[in-house]
Formats: sequence, C-alpha cells, structure tokens
Amino acid sequence: MAPASGCTTATDLESRPTDETGSRMSIASAQAQKFYQQVTSERRVFTVTQDGEMLIFRGPDKRIMPFWSSRTRVERIQRLHPKYRAYECHEMTLESFLDVTLSHLEAEGVHVGINWSGPRLVGHDLPAADLRKNLEDCLAQVNARGA
Repeated sequence: MAPASGCTTATDLESRPTDETGSRMSIASAQAQKFYQQVTSERRVFTVTQDGEMLIFRGPDKRIMPFWSSRTRVERIQRLHPKYRAYECHEMTLESFLDVTLSHLEAEGVHVGINWSGPRLVGHDLPAADLRKNLEDCLAQVNARGA
C-alpha cells in the first residue's frame, strides 16, 4: 500500500507527526515521508549489497527490496542487525534509481521497502511502479516550488 502523499517535510519523529488530515502518523508513515523528502532533496538512494547482489526479502506472496534515504540509516540497521554487517552500503543517484533500478524491479514484480527501521525492520513497502509515481510527483512539487 502506497503511503499518502509523502512529499511534505518530515518533522521530529519524537513529536509524533500528523498527516494532512491531522491524524497521528505511525513511525512507518513518518519514515516514508522522510524517505520522499530526503531522496528528492539529496537525490541519492541507498541499499545493501553482498558480492554485488542486492538484498531481497522473500515473503509468501511477494519479494521486497529495501532502500533507505541515507547512509546513516543503513549503518543504523547494520548496528541493530549483525547479520547485515556482511552487506555493503550501496549508494546510487536518484536518476539511476528511477531509470534503471525501479524499471528492473517493476519488470520483475518486486516491491520496494522504504526507510525500514528498528529491531523489527518496520516500514512501508509498495510496488516499484507506485514508488516511481510518488517520487516523480514529489520531484514535480520540488521543481514547482523552485521555479
């Protein structure tokens, strides 16, 4: 399920942010908003790789590849989960992520996890096509504000 318009600037997570309707957001929703804000601002995306292969979680009905909006977030996951220390943090440009990575994941039917956090790797996942649309919408908003 795609998070609702995640383009707004994220606030301090400790203050329990609200969405555009004033409802309290979950930590996962706040992390998703931060993903959109940070990725469109810094134009970089991060994941983990081992021997050049990206990590894929396999569930009963879908496969999910996780991505984060900063190197610090990846390193935090590696500190919390020792098994991921064997993986390297891999950085890519937003353009490469949109043009190459998401295109490949769409073709393969792989979902994308965004800014998963904490001991249980909590966060949103959504189809690659939905993430692409959300990021393109966010970029359009950023460009409109900058014009």
